[in-house]
Amino acid sequence: MQKDKLIFEPSNLVFIIKENEIEDFNTKVTLAGLFTRINNFYNGVDKAIENSQNHVVRLEKEINELQEITQNTQEYPRKQYLYALRLDNTLILNEIEKSSKQKDYKSNFILTSNIF
Repeated sequence: MQKDKLIFEPSNLVFIIKENEIEDFNTKVTLAGLFTRINNFYNGVDKAIENSQNHVVRLEKEINELQEITQNTQEYPRKQYLYALRLDNTLILNEIEKSSKQKDYKSNFILTSNIF
């Protein structure tokens, strides 16, 4: 959407006419009813614009906060220990699988996370 061509279609002013319902449309929509809808829309435009602007400001603030948080993150201090624990988990699962398949299997598994 281009900034100079802003289109706003309020739901109470949009009418969808089907081919076989033209006569029915004329009886449902009166001129007084149309003016009432336009007046209601006009009365609420300023509040809708203000709410939208406040929402945009709030979202921009959240984006800036999140960018600041993600750019200034330091590396997790115990990152190597975490990776060692993940490796141990995978190795333990492999050892359990081997021992369940072979009843006489003797494991010589040593935790790599003990180093840390």
